[in-house]
Amino acid sequence: MQLSKIWIDLFRSFDKKKIFYWLDWGTLLGAIRDKKIFDWDHDIDVSVHYKEINKILIILEKYKKLGFSIVIQKNLPYLDNIIQVYPPKNKGEKFFPKSLDIYIYKKYNNNYVMRWLHQPQGKFRSFFKYCIAIMRKLNRAYLSNPNYTIKNINLVINHILLSLLMKSKCRFDIIPGKFFEQFTKISFYGMEFNTPRLYKGYLEYLYGKNWTKPDPNWNWRKGNPKKKKK
Repeated sequence: MQLSKIWIDLFRSFDKKKIFYWLDWGTLLGAIRDKKIFDWDHDIDVSVHYKEINKILIILEKYKKLGFSIVIQKNLPYLDNIIQVYPPKNKGEKFFPKSLDIYIYKKYNNNYVMRWLHQPQGKFRSFFKYCIAIMRKLNRAYLSNPNYTIKNINLVINHILLSLLMKSKCRFDIIPGKFFEQFTKISFYGMEFNTPRLYKGYLEYLYGKNWTKPDPNWNWRKGNPKKKKK
């Protein structure tokens, strides 16, 4: 399979605005180990520093007008660590991969950190997941309802719930700074992409010492050694 032109065009838009992004997660693993996106993978993963967000959102707003679906933080009313991009639903047209995930890192001391506020941990996990479900419904109602009074009520309730959520324990991905300080380029699907210069050490950090060997039993939710609790 070849990378669909819509993704090539989007990456070129990022390049034109000098947005720095790099291949990450399963896409980086596939690019280095298998020289391709995994056949079973439904998305392409890139990461950015938080400072790039405003430029990215401006570009994505233009793509939204072209029929793309832009999902901010899993349809929650804040932006924490992920933006998902889905192509227009043109009848009969298929895209590879099906979507783009943009992960967002912030620098903290000597590390780069990605917080997953929508993945609560600890003994109050069920309560906070319930809060998240309510926030998601309120956010959809806010976006679809033209009544400003209802919009304001939704905003107030979401603000209260978000304040509670900010006090919860949640998943953190903590990356040693050395992996995101220097980058190199690789050729992938006819384009030049940034990757961490120490990609071998980084992939070992993400997937373990046997990352060079495909593991049919790999579970990315359980196998990631760097999940942390706040």
